[in-house]
Amino acid sequence: MEVLKFYASPILSLEKLKSITSNVHMMRMEAQANLPCHTSPKGLHKDGEDYICLYLMNKSNVKGGINTITDNDKNILDQFSLNNPGESYIIKDEKVWHSLSAVECNDESSIAIRDTLLIDFIID
Repeated sequence: MEVLKFYASPILSLEKLKSITSNVHMMRMEAQANLPCHTSPKGLHKDGEDYICLYLMNKSNVKGGINTITDNDKNILDQFSLNNPGESYIIKDEKVWHSLSAVECNDESSIAIRDTLLIDFIID
């Protein structure tokens, strides 16, 4: 619950509203040797909610998994990787497009795992 309060507070102050509905989705990406894991949908996309937050919970043996954020004309604004548990980002979905490159195994003798919480915020 503290994570939701942490991310909802600045949104409330920006939007000057009294309430936000949030949905939380836990996502695990798991890759095996020579079998990368792709997000759905692949490539640049919008999620259709007001704000989107991605919070890294766990990452092990991962190569790839690069986040790309573009403006609405699809000019790259930033590319980065979340590497440590607790790292996160938040976007206003109507202002940007986003994507994640495939997650692959850094060491092909074991699986790669990337666990995240996707929190979407809907302005009420």
